[in-house]
Amino acid sequence: MGRRLEEYEHGGVRLAFERAGSGGDPLVLVHGAWDDHHVWDRVAGGLSEGFQLLRYDRRHHGASFGPEARSPVGADASDLAELLIATDLYPAHVAGHGYGGLVAFRLAADRPELVRSVAVHEPPALGLEASTAGGPAIGGELEEIARAAARGQGEAALAAFVQRFAAQGEVGPPPRGPAPPPLADRARRWASEMADPMVTGAPDAVLPGHPVPLLATAGERSAPAARRLSEAVATAVPNGTFRPLRGTGHWAPWSDPDLYAGVLGGFLLERDVPST
Repeated sequence: MGRRLEEYEHGGVRLAFERAGSGGDPLVLVHGAWDDHHVWDRVAGGLSEGFQLLRYDRRHHGASFGPEARSPVGADASDLAELLIATDLYPAHVAGHGYGGLVAFRLAADRPELVRSVAVHEPPALGLEASTAGGPAIGGELEEIARAAARGQGEAALAAFVQRFAAQGEVGPPPRGPAPPPLADRARRWASEMADPMVTGAPDAVLPGHPVPLLATAGERSAPAARRLSEAVATAVPNGTFRPLRGTGHWAPWSDPDLYAGVLGGFLLERDVPST
């Protein structure tokens, strides 16, 4: 999976992406905050054996660039729609890690004709917190971390995020590329993404309104509040399923790739979604 990335440009945006596999339904992998498409490195090989796989760097991440947007989630969803059409990989299953799950939601809401199913792992859909119970909310803690990130205190912000939300000892992939962005810049980008109304908005403004099959997963070793949010996502849509991932945490696609790919692949192969 170390091939040179392809590029697609539209409206001043340049998206770097990689394709693999030649059979099966299209499957696009959307990375979350702090990361780029390399968060999927350890699952891409196996998934490409059964799907036409597409993974890419979101705008302002990795090797992708573009103008600032008022709504990062909306801009990312629009970018992804353009990319799916340009590569003729639609309707696609869309899997999102963390913040990437919100992009998957928005794409399914805005362009349902491009989406076969949605799978998300611990999306920060903080607007659902009011419907969960059983412990403290995480919105306030994320806002506090985001304030440090916005001030450019990247090391402190990332350390606080990992300590609060990752499983003990779990870390995500290191930044890649010839010139990885400084940690302070990555922190500011994360803070701007967390300020998007799609993060804190009401459920009917965040989740897709049509019955697309949806899988929500969460690591059993992740923060309890993150698990509750994933369960709330699954129950808030008409065709949702929640599955906990035993022994893993927030960065499951990287830290436990066989487990994650097995659960995701099993869910997708069970789908019988017509392409028209």
